[in-house]
Amino acid sequence: MQIYKRVFCNFVFLNFLKMEEPNSFNSDNNEQIQRKTSDKFLRILCILTFIWSGFGILTNLLITLLFDSYNQLLPQINFPAEYKEMKQLIVLMLSAGRFYFLIALLLNISSFFGAFLMFNQKKQGFHFYAIAQIILLMLPMIFIKGIPVSFMEMLTTASFIGLYAIQTREIRKS
Repeated sequence: MQIYKRVFCNFVFLNFLKMEEPNSFNSDNNEQIQRKTSDKFLRILCILTFIWSGFGILTNLLITLLFDSYNQLLPQINFPAEYKEMKQLIVLMLSAGRFYFLIALLLNISSFFGAFLMFNQKKQGFHFYAIAQIILLMLPMIFIKGIPVSFMEMLTTASFIGLYAIQTREIRKS
């Protein structure tokens, strides 16, 4: 009878340990799953930033290099009636001068670099990104007289900075 008690006690004890082990494993596993999900979301944000900043880099580079050609060709282009406002906006943007587009180019490069750092799990990338985006938001107001403040640009910039701030909390210190 004594042997059966020992076997039974060992059986219960071992099963108890087995029950504890999956729970501790599950909490670690849940943390790993949560971190992986967070990493995926950060990567998605970074990819969206790569696309948008890459577009900004390309656009501002071309306008900076071909600024004089744009100014000469714009009066000769006949825009359809429905795009008349677009021509006025282009003229307004070109009134800022080449230096405006050069600064915008450098800020887009900084934004891209910040996203690259965050993509590689470096927290300091957030600072590059956030500062570049805030200055990019204010840049038209500084250089172009009479340009309206875009609520959608402000909302998008604030949203991305906020989402990056939340996600960079999860990045390991580097």
